[in-house]
Order: sequence, then structure tokens, then C-alpha cells
Amino acid sequence: MSSMNLEKENLFNLVSLWKLMGAKESELDSTANLYRCSMWPNKHWLEGEDLFSPEPGQLKASIDQSHIDAVFPVWGSYDQLEAVLKQKDFVFRSEQIAMYVELASHSYSPEQGLVLREVKDAELLKLWGALGSSAFGYQINFSVMEKLLNQNNVIIEVGYYADHPVATVLSYVTGDVLGIHQVGVVSDMRGKQIASKIMHAVLSRGKKDGVKYATLQASPLGINIYKRLGFQEQFVIRNFQRDNQEK
Repeated sequence: MSSMNLEKENLFNLVSLWKLMGAKESELDSTANLYRCSMWPNKHWLEGEDLFSPEPGQLKASIDQSHIDAVFPVWGSYDQLEAVLKQKDFVFRSEQIAMYVELASHSYSPEQGLVLREVKDAELLKLWGALGSSAFGYQINFSVMEKLLNQNNVIIEVGYYADHPVATVLSYVTGDVLGIHQVGVVSDMRGKQIASKIMHAVLSRGKKDGVKYATLQASPLGINIYKRLGFQEQFVIRNFQRDNQEK
């Protein structure tokens, strides 16, 4: 698969997950649709012929239809789109680095000390949400996550270390791509390579299942963990939110 197609597949996996989480579609014009999450993760984005090339005029129109706490992720060419957002009183909040790895080129194996338990009921999902909220520092919405229970190709898991629940991960397969999301470890258990153990377990399973590629979106602080696992950088996602909204 070409590098450009891999970038598109990474993005497709991500926005497809947001749609499963409840993003609603509305027609913006004859060439693009606006997708909006009405609650966490609050993402708003445009889809047209090319996810990487929304027009500035379309973005202006989409901002006028956005929710007050909307988060607009910007990928691809930034300058014009970021200028539009800043004119509308949006400010930069965070960035992520899109990454991928070809699974056949690397070896992964589940490591001792970590057990992943799949979430299949509301009780364990509440635990997953509490762990994730603690790890990421924002409130994960239970009703949004509930939409993902029993969805095809979605696996939600709690990580147990020394028999204690300490971590979260969500994996989602689209085509030949395993998207890995919401890898979080509670603060008092960091420094024990738990995130790396989670990744080895999930990547090993994906490779065994015949998936060709894995993708993710890393924070600047976490990027080196993924590089050590063979992931390569693709593009940057910059997130913008209105200036009157809390981070």
C-alpha cells in the first residue's frame, strides 16, 4: 500500500470510529458533509472527495453549524484552515502524530504481568471509563462508549497488572487496518512499561488475525513508545476549540 493510501486508511479508521460513537452527518454543500459529535469526544470534521483537502469556505460554513464545545481537528495542509479557525475565536489545544506499522515486518508477543479483559457489559465498561478518565485527565462519556459495546470489529479492554485494573485500550479494524485507540495507564502505575505491554498484546493478536497494518494517533509524549515498536510517523493532527472552552 502506498504511503498516501496508508495515511488515508489511518484517517478513515479514526473518523469511522467517531461515527460509531455517535457523530451525525449533515450536508454542507454539494461536495462536502459536516460530521458532528454532540458530546465527548466533541469532534467536528468535513468529508468530501478528499478528507485531507477541505476548502476554507466550507470550514467557515461548518463552524457556523458547530456545537459550542466543538473540537475541530486539522490534518493535511494547515495554514489556511488554521487561519479560518483563529478568525472564529478557536485556539490550538493539542496535537497528535498519526503513525503506522506494517505488522509482517516486526515480531510481537504478549508479555507476562499484563492481562487484557474484554469489556462486554455495562459494569466493566464503567470501570473502563473511570480508568480512562483518570489516565487522560478528561471525562469519558459512558453513553458514548456504550454505543461501541458489541460492535463488529471493536474490542474494548481493561488492562490488569498484578491483578489490579490499571489501563485501557480500544482496538477497531477497518479493512486491512487495526486502529489502536485510548491506550491509557493510570498515573500511579506509569513507568512500569504497561503501555508497551498492552501494545505487544494487541499487535500480536492483530498479526495472528491476519491484519496487515496497525495505526494510531500518538501524543508527543508517547511517540517514542510507538517508535520502539516499529511505528513510523505519517502526519500531524492539530486540535482547535473555542477560546471560551476549558481544555
